[in-house]
Amino acid sequence: MGSPLCGSQMAEAEPGGRCGAGGGLALLNARALDVTFEVGDDYDVIETIGTGAYGVVSSARRRDTGEGQQVAIKKIPNAFDVVTNAKRTLRELKILKHFKHDNIIGIKDILKPTVPYGDYVVLDLMESDLHQIIHSSQPLTLEHVRYFLYQLLRGLKYIHSANVLHRDLKPSNLLVNENCELKIGDFGMARGLGADPRHAKAFLTEYVATRWYRAPELLLSLHRYTRAIDMWSVGCIFAEMLGRRQLFPGRNYIHQLQLIMAVLGTPPPAVMGAIGAERVRAYIQSLPPRPAVPWEALFGDADAEALALLARMLRFDPRDRVGVGEALRHPFLAKYHDPEDEPECVPAFDFAFERRALTKEDIKAAIVAEIEDFHARRDGIRRHISLAPTNGVSGGVNGAGPMGDSNGAPNGPAWPCADVDMVSPGPDGPMESALQVKAEPGAPAAPKRDGAISDDTKAALKAALLKSAMRNKSKGERVGWGGLSWLG
Repeated sequence: MGSPLCGSQMAEAEPGGRCGAGGGLALLNARALDVTFEVGDDYDVIETIGTGAYGVVSSARRRDTGEGQQVAIKKIPNAFDVVTNAKRTLRELKILKHFKHDNIIGIKDILKPTVPYGDYVVLDLMESDLHQIIHSSQPLTLEHVRYFLYQLLRGLKYIHSANVLHRDLKPSNLLVNENCELKIGDFGMARGLGADPRHAKAFLTEYVATRWYRAPELLLSLHRYTRAIDMWSVGCIFAEMLGRRQLFPGRNYIHQLQLIMAVLGTPPPAVMGAIGAERVRAYIQSLPPRPAVPWEALFGDADAEALALLARMLRFDPRDRVGVGEALRHPFLAKYHDPEDEPECVPAFDFAFERRALTKEDIKAAIVAEIEDFHARRDGIRRHISLAPTNGVSGGVNGAGPMGDSNGAPNGPAWPCADVDMVSPGPDGPMESALQVKAEPGAPAAPKRDGAISDDTKAALKAALLKSAMRNKSKGERVGWGGLSWLG
């Protein structure tokens, strides 16, 4: 879909002064935050737009683009001080370097580490996230819901095809721009599918997913996890879009179970028998049996096909939950579904680094190596572009390579996960994506769905985003930027 990124929720900081150049460096002194940005000659820092648990974000303008492309630059001070945070940084950096998909956030640039100022990651600067949209006062039409859900599932299909579980899908991690384009962000909690069974208990007991979007098998310690945990989260998000409120806003662990059972009824016998915690099983068995509540009773006159799909997503037994491929083929999404334009990721992501005992110094060295690799690959692409002929070089369309060949599989085209797609912009502005010049075999072009959702629908969302942004800015509440978990 070729859209820019949009941002996770962030508390807005007091804007800093406009940037100035000194000694060839763009510096920003955010007085309220006492933060200095040193980002080299490529960017002019504009203002501080937010703070988070792991750093500070500023908007900036790229100097070497004809139109002064605006971006978000995140400073990660003391990036290696805490082992858990450093490992989360390494995990997400490796995953996002491995992925290349229109509905997943991508890293535009990583500035090489500087001392003592910190590390900087460059992302697209965008308007909002799905949480802000859902809980605004602006209309959210069924077409908005359909389009957002389709893009979420399209991105999730790619993620799952790489044997990666996101594990923290929620509206604030789904980044949206004014054209209704959506990208999945925050891979800090991601893990590999089919990981070493010895680590299964740790997987289930560690904090995974925000409670309101957490699958029952994680709450009930079923000792088995699959892609279905993400599909449960998608169902909760889908319901939240339809109802404009959280479906299961549990105050604590017990309340979360109570809310789920109030809608889905008592867990079926197969689930009860698989519960790993005896006390949890005893608690549920002590409750009177409850029937499931019809979805129509909860969502009134909602679209029947939408509720039919929702019912397939939100089931107690993960084995009964709809998979991402089947969900994409559901009649509710027929308007957008195109099996030739829903790529998979090849090869699968390797989580071997997670199984090694790493010291803080090991993680630091690994992160630095990832940054160096990012630059080496990008520089290699630039050299390739400078030597390549300009005629007839294309990434192809719908799985076709530059010579028209395709490695598309019956269930959707599979193509090598790209390492980086950023190239040096030309004198008249940014160049096209490097996917068009790298000519990866079978690399799909961005889906041509700009006309699938009406201009009126887009205009309504754009107005809502602009109004929300102005209101938030005036109140000093939240702004949109980029979407990496380790960026705050």
